[in-house]
Amino acid sequence: MQSYIVQGVRAKRPRYSVALFQPMTLLDLVVYHKKQASLQRIAEAKYHTPTKNILGNLKKATIAMFLAELLTKLLREEAPHPTLFDFLWQSVLELDALYTGEALFHLHLMLKMAPYLGFGISQAQELETQLQRAGQHEGLTMEVKRLLEALLQGTTLNAQWAGKAVRRSLLANILKFYQLHTEGLDTLKSLKVMQELG
Repeated sequence: MQSYIVQGVRAKRPRYSVALFQPMTLLDLVVYHKKQASLQRIAEAKYHTPTKNILGNLKKATIAMFLAELLTKLLREEAPHPTLFDFLWQSVLELDALYTGEALFHLHLMLKMAPYLGFGISQAQELETQLQRAGQHEGLTMEVKRLLEALLQGTTLNAQWAGKAVRRSLLANILKFYQLHTEGLDTLKSLKVMQELG
């Protein structure tokens, strides 16, 4: 995780468009890196792989905003993590290419990402047990368990039977699960928007 400053982006004739720095944009950067600095400087920036269907699609743009905020809170280390980087890079390309199943994408991604962070699960019962042991849960409904199992098995990203309430409940429980294993994952500002979109 690195923080960068872009000079002149709000000038009358900016060197770079603000659109270049939207959530989950895949960039090619040349940067000035100083070890002691908390903010690094960008010398050059351009699209590495332009996404075509994220910013113009309200659902996908909301998912990208939510995931960017989540990752900002989760990823604290400056050390490289190439496997996680590759996973996230491919996930952005998958989101861009999706034509159905956007409503489940963030749930699927969070479940697939957890093992990279050291706390993945392979069955719905594992998530329920961990939350119950932590005193944070009374139990998952059958519908939530069914959706969770489907996502864990990778059988579908287009579960039409999973209604908005089921998806909201699963998201809340996955976030609780993440909170058990990570520090600093408190309120997500984009969560309310994410829940409205369902």
